[in-house]
Amino acid sequence: IKVALPAGLMQIVWHTGYLVLFAITASLPNNSVIALAGMAAGARVESLLFLPAFALNLTASILVGHLLGAGQPEEARRMGLRILGTGLVGIGILAALLWPFLANIAAFIAPKAEVQAEAENYLVYNVLAIPFTLTTMILAGALAGAGATVYNLVGMGLGTWLVRLPLAYALGHVILGTASGVWISMLASQAVQAAILLYIFLKKDWQRFAMSKTRNGAPR
Repeated sequence: IKVALPAGLMQIVWHTGYLVLFAITASLPNNSVIALAGMAAGARVESLLFLPAFALNLTASILVGHLLGAGQPEEARRMGLRILGTGLVGIGILAALLWPFLANIAAFIAPKAEVQAEAENYLVYNVLAIPFTLTTMILAGALAGAGATVYNLVGMGLGTWLVRLPLAYALGHVILGTASGVWISMLASQAVQAAILLYIFLKKDWQRFAMSKTRNGAPR
């Protein structure tokens, strides 16, 4: 229950946050239909970058959990950071290679010129967010492997409901009045989530959640 309940709540918080974000986008004062279409088109490309990120998320969960079970908490922390470094370099290079071709990619996946422009706009902000997204996904996997899912709930919840959604409404509806405000809020919230989880991973004793007979090499 201690592991599954926060994990389940995190999924509810995350997905309901996306529903509210869709509602904010759909009710933009200018070009809301084009914004939704551009968001849908851009998300297809973004999902390709998420595939290796999900693989690293699962890898971090398995290897960190394995090392904690073996009574090696500090090695588990180092392993999480190594996986994070590998992901940032590898997927960062892939994102950098895609960057000059965002307009061409948007033109390929979107049928109309105005949707192409919005899809490219979406991709600009979300490709810039890739390092933050990757950090969040990998560290969330590592924390889940330790059983510390409550920290994922805190990080995702704060990033989504205190940063992304208020900022999306303020920028999208009040200040800018365009979809760019929503895309900026997504970038900002990813940065905040990544910072929270990185702080937790480096500074907090998340290893204490692991079900191991030993801790720091000594019996509990």
